Amino acid sequence: MTLESTLPCRAQAASGTPSQFSARHWDTASLTDNRAWHNDAYWINERAKQKRFSFRMLRYWYVAELLRAERRRLGRSLAVLEIGVDRGQMKAFIDGIPLQDPATPLYESWCAADVNPQQEALIAAGYAGCSTLNLDDASSLAGFSAAHTKKYDVVILLHVLEHLHHPERAVTFISATLKDDGIALGGFPVLPSGIATIRERQLKRTAQPFGHVSAFSPQRVRNMAQGAGMACEYAAGAFAVRASGSFLENHSWWPRLNVAFGALVPSWPGEIYWQLRKSVRQNQTGHSLHAQPFSIASGSATTVGRDSSVATPGRVARPS
Repeated sequence: MTLESTLPCRAQAASGTPSQFSARHWDTASLTDNRAWHNDAYWINERAKQKRFSFRMLRYWYVAELLRAERRRLGRSLAVLEIGVDRGQMKAFIDGIPLQDPATPLYESWCAADVNPQQEALIAAGYAGCSTLNLDDASSLAGFSAAHTKKYDVVILLHVLEHLHHPERAVTFISATLKDDGIALGGFPVLPSGIATIRERQLKRTAQPFGHVSAFSPQRVRNMAQGAGMACEYAAGAFAVRASGSFLENHSWWPRLNVAFGALVPSWPGEIYWQLRKSVRQNQTGHSLHAQPFSIASGSATTVGRDSSVATPGRVARPS
């Protein structure tokens, strides 16, 4: 078996598209100086809070830096939908980034969707709206699509898809929630293709409620994007060795070394983080065509005019 040792999905790069090795150069102040996750109220164990570069927080750092890159690309604040919000750790991390530009905030609105959203807590945390949604349930998808029309610049799916029986259908549905040229950001555990296939069979035999039921390789990320009419612009592993709570997490060279390895070997057993962009199709005269709407029955696009705006539910995403 051959490890997929190069970035598996390189779309035609638009201005501001992250490169394979972008994480090597990202600012770590959003991680080390973040006033949110070092706070006593933040949901993470105390041992991790004592480290400057806790690998438990890399998931939020990856998404935060990709969001910041997209804001720079567009030159404006973003409309965000986060699916699988749990207690709001992702947004809290974003709000805790130091030295943000008050003239151009990172986001203009941030909506939440979850299987069981904690409505009062999320509204108090500044979410613009909180919806009960389930990515694996067709009736939930249909109900939400009928009730919501807003489209988003960004949809975040952080450690969500591995909890779904039908992740490909979910990604196709998510594509319909995005504006033309919008992006989906996410991440999950990763394995080489052959091992991922075997692992998924094992997971499906022993799955617990809200547990992992799907396994992913970089190749599957690329295939999911293509099947949903999206382009995988970025996909990189996060680490070679996750020594959580170790003294190594106090040294800046440790995360830099790990993210460099992850960029080189994204299928190394660990975690992968990715950015998928919704394609903007053009007709023969060069005019943009809207993506076709999602059909819940078939799990694919239909051919009935302009796309309707739909959003997708998720499972609770908890730091592991």
